Parts: sequence; structure tokens; C-alpha cells
Amino acid sequence: MKAPPHSLKTQMLTVGSLKIMKTRIILAGAVLALLSIPNPQLSAATMGTAFTYQGRLTAGGSVAQGIYDFRFAVHDAESGGAQVGVTLTNAAVSVSNGLFTVTLDFGVGIFAGDSRWLAIGVRTNGGGPSACCPDASRSHPRPTPFTPRMP
Repeated sequence: MKAPPHSLKTQMLTVGSLKIMKTRIILAGAVLALLSIPNPQLSAATMGTAFTYQGRLTAGGSVAQGIYDFRFAVHDAESGGAQVGVTLTNAAVSVSNGLFTVTLDFGVGIFAGDSRWLAIGVRTNGGGPSACCPDASRSHPRPTPFTPRMP
């Protein structure tokens, strides 16, 4: 016996909506697959360990001018304590109107959350080891916000 025309139409609609449902599932799966592909432009940029240090130098009560050698070391206390990491020497740093800028890189793990103090020694450029003044004071570096550069 033949089914009435309206029941056939109902079956076709059911089949039709199953096809639509299948298409939506396949489309959703394709979108998820595309989103799971790693995109280097969307991944987080890794931060290096180097940072910029800017300071002001005076010599004999006046602002310094010229070329100087700097020595930097990180310590775990404001006075005494132990040095953490290596000593960095930045030779032939230009000082203009007392201001200087250097890039420092003490490596991984030095600034991992514990308090640190930066000791700075300075001498006139080429003044020899005996001319380098002792690390008179230590500064307590503070973190600053970081914004990665846009490509």
C-alpha cells in the first residue's frame, strides 16, 4: 500500500533536515580544525632576559660628560649578601649631560621574583682596573609593564 503524499513529504523534510544537520556538523568540525592549526602570529612572543637600564652619572658634583666604563652586578641584599649571576662590563659607554643607557643581560632566573639589588661600578674609559671605583651603592630595580612590539 502506498503511503499518503503528506507522509512522504514529511519523510523528505526529515531527511532534508538531517542533511542540513550533517552539513552544519561538518562545517563546525572544519572550523575547529582550522582554529587548531598553530599560527605564529597568534602565539605569545617569548620575552628575552635583556633589559635597558638608564641612569644619571655625576663626577665631582657636576654632570658627567664623555666616555666611561661601567660594571654591573646583581646581589641578593642591599648591603652584604651574595652576588647572583655574572658581572657585566659595558666598556666605552657614552654619557651625555650625565645621562647614559645600557642594555644588560644577566641570563635566565636572575630576576625570578626574589628581591635583587643592582651594584654599579664606573671609571673613565681606559682608566685601568685600579681606577674603577667600588660599588658604592646598590639600586633596587623595579619591574615595568612590557608591551611586545607589533609586527
